Amino acid sequence: MISVNDLSLYFGGQDVFKGISFMVNKGDKIGLVGKNGAGKSTLLNLLAKELHPNDGNISIPNGLIVGYLTQDLDFEDGRTVIEEAQTAFDYLNKIKERLEDVNKQINERTDYETDSYLSLISEFHDLDERYRMSGGNDIQSEMSQVLNGLGFTQYDYNRQTA
Repeated sequence: MISVNDLSLYFGGQDVFKGISFMVNKGDKIGLVGKNGAGKSTLLNLLAKELHPNDGNISIPNGLIVGYLTQDLDFEDGRTVIEEAQTAFDYLNKIKERLEDVNKQINERTDYETDSYLSLISEFHDLDERYRMSGGNDIQSEMSQVLNGLGFTQYDYNRQTA
């Protein structure tokens, strides 16, 4: 659950938000609608902790990851649609890369009784649990749902963003 309490934000003496409060519960589907310049992107930046409010607070449970794709997309040439979508899961991608590295090290070693080997096993376990608890095994499914909802087809996934 995300809780926003008495949130206020202003730039140069002009209020963007003043005293707003709301909650987002697990499983909620929310649409954010408003005219240009109303503060929709600013609110998302606050939730993603890219900005900080002047007053009030935003409570996000430990371990919950707020993903946010900016409206000003800066595509890197050479990426496919699916590769670009994966960048929204950068935190989980880094955990997965480290998991693969630690797993490789474990498989290559034979010093099973040493503290460093046991430390690798412990790190692998901790990373694996964090990855699974953060939804790492559901990334592909979530990306497909979002891309399909945006009108992309399976054929589009491997098309270049350029």
